[in-house]
Amino acid sequence: MHVTWRDASAYAAWAGKSLPTAEQWEKAARGTSGRPPPWGDQKTAAKCNVRETGVERRTSVSRYHSGVSPYGVYDMVGNVWEWLASPTAPGRYELRGSAFTSPLFRGVPARRSGT
Repeated sequence: MHVTWRDASAYAAWAGKSLPTAEQWEKAARGTSGRPPPWGDQKTAAKCNVRETGVERRTSVSRYHSGVSPYGVYDMVGNVWEWLASPTAPGRYELRGSAFTSPLFRGVPARRSGT
C-alpha cells in the first residue's frame, strides 16, 4: 500500500526482477485453461482478502491457500492492488488484483484499473 509505480519498478529492478506485463499477469492468474478468477468458476470471499471477509487489513501473502493460482501465485485477487509494467497512457500504468477494501465482484484478474 502507498507504493508508487516508480517505487515498485525500482524495487523489482533492485531485486533483479521486473514488474509483470498484463499478459504475464493474466497467465499467472488464469493458468493455461483461462479460468475466470485464479480459483476457477466458484468465486468466494473465503479464497481471498476482500471486503466481504471482514478482515479490514492486509494479510500475509500465504494466508489464502485455497485461492492460489494454477502457477502457485497468491493474492491474484484481493489484499492489495499490484502494479504492472503495462502502460495505460503516457506516464500511467495498470493495476490488477483489487484490495482488501474492494468488494468481491471487483476481484477479477482481467479487470483493468489504470492510474
